[in-house]
Amino acid sequence: MKTNGFRGCQWGADREEIIASEGTPPVGEERNVLVYATSLVGSDCRVFYGLTDGRLAYGGYTIDHKDDRRDVADYLALKSRLEEKYGAPSATGTDWHPSLDVIPDVATESAAAAAVASGAVKFRASWTLDDSSIVAVLTADDQRNAYVGVFYYDNGYAAGQVASTRESDLAQL
Repeated sequence: MKTNGFRGCQWGADREEIIASEGTPPVGEERNVLVYATSLVGSDCRVFYGLTDGRLAYGGYTIDHKDDRRDVADYLALKSRLEEKYGAPSATGTDWHPSLDVIPDVATESAAAAAVASGAVKFRASWTLDDSSIVAVLTADDQRNAYVGVFYYDNGYAAGQVASTRESDLAQL
C-alpha cells in the first residue's frame, strides 16, 4: 500500500507545488517547514510540510487542546481512522518514563491525560507502507502539555539519506 506523498502532494514536491496543492499560501513558515491550519476528527490542527533540500520529505499534523483529555480522545479517534485506511499498525507501543517506580493507571481518559501530561508515558502506533512511514503519537512537550501528532515520512528519502551517510562514512574510513 502507498500514500503517494502527503495531502495530495507527491514526495519530492517543491514549495510551489505544495502551495498550489493547498490552494492558499501557508499561514506560517519556519526553517524549511510550511505551516497550514485544518481540522481533523472535529478539532483544529496544524499541518506542516517539511522540506529537505527544497523537496517534500515529511509532513504531519499536530493537535493540542487546553484539556488534555481531548488530546487522548483525538489520539484514539485518529488511530482508529488510520487503522481504517491503512489496516492494523505495524507496531504499537506504550513508552513509560524509565524513572517510574510505580506505573500509573491509564484506564480512563482522565488518568491517561494526566500520565501523558506529566511525562510518565507516551503512546504511539506506526505503519510502514511501500513509500511512506506513518507515526501517530500522544505525548507531552517540555512544558508538560499533552498533544497529538501524526507524522508522515518519505521512505525513499530516508533510504537515500542512509545510503548517502553510509557512503560518506565508508569514504572517511
